[in-house]
Amino acid sequence: MTTDVPAVVDVEFGFVVNIKNAKNQELYFCIDHPGIRDDLGKRRAPFDGTVYVKTNDWDFYLGDTVWEPIADKIGEWRMWLELDGKVIAEKTFSLSSAT
Repeated sequence: MTTDVPAVVDVEFGFVVNIKNAKNQELYFCIDHPGIRDDLGKRRAPFDGTVYVKTNDWDFYLGDTVWEPIADKIGEWRMWLELDGKVIAEKTFSLSSAT
């Protein structure tokens, strides 16, 4: 399921996942954006990284915020989390021009 989001500066979008019984395990996250450009105009790689699960009943938020310039934020944003190499949560957001 895709969630529609208006591409307006400072609008935040993402999701919260409650992770149980995984304390101290490495959680991989990725935000694959539609083509955000760097200062040289080249497409940036997806935003990704790892964090360690802090407790056995832990809420983790994965998300982003719309910022200027808006044009390179429009499109599909796919976000997901992996634990032990398995996708445990994923969501797609479709950012579109506000009317």
